Amino acid sequence: MSNVTAMEHSPISKKQLSQLIAKTLNWKAPGPDGIKNFWIKRFTASRSYLVNQFNQFMEDAGNIPVFLVQGLIHLLSKSQDCPDPSKYKSITCLCTIYKTYTSCIPGKIYKHQDKLLAEEWKICIKNYQGCKEQ
Repeated sequence: MSNVTAMEHSPISKKQLSQLIAKTLNWKAPGPDGIKNFWIKRFTASRSYLVNQFNQFMEDAGNIPVFLVQGLIHLLSKSQDCPDPSKYKSITCLCTIYKTYTSCIPGKIYKHQDKLLAEEWKICIKNYQGCKEQ
């Protein structure tokens, strides 16, 4: 691992954030913050603030507020009228801001991963055509 280069820190731009927000579905279930994606899309004035906060979080993950990483857990019955708790599945709704932040990270990792992997292993990388490109 000594020959592996460290991943460069590249800050999130307002354009990148806007592109990610545009892909979100408007009325997905929000977490404890109660903010739906529709409102994140419409409050464009908040994007410069979000970009600054997200870049601070990337530099020091210890700065992420606890309320941002908490979620609401909903239990859904796998069958009708079932008193047995093992017959329920849980769904956690995370804060919309946190979901937006975490969606910024994979693109940066994929760029770095592309540099590290041998050509034969690149079938594992997102947006590659797998065997077709190999």
